[in-house]
Amino acid sequence: VYLSNRGHESIARFAVTGGGAGLRLLDTVPCGGSWPRHISLSPAGNLLFSGNQYGKTIGTFTVDKETGALTRSGPPFATVSVGCVLPT
Repeated sequence: VYLSNRGHESIARFAVTGGGAGLRLLDTVPCGGSWPRHISLSPAGNLLFSGNQYGKTIGTFTVDKETGALTRSGPPFATVSVGCVLPT
């Protein structure tokens, strides 16, 4: 499970525990901007995008298919406005 942390400016990665009854924090990675408003996985599940509202940037991350770990896939790119990220 991935969650955006506004103020902390990061994406948190959690493991699902107890058959879906709980979450355990695994790690956090910087979102590549300010105020991660919306995060989204690509349809193939190999990329995660972070729409950073106040920084007007999109952070891109490669998703490890085995572990779910996130690795920055390049520098964030600038955009005019960010509300949400909808990869196709």
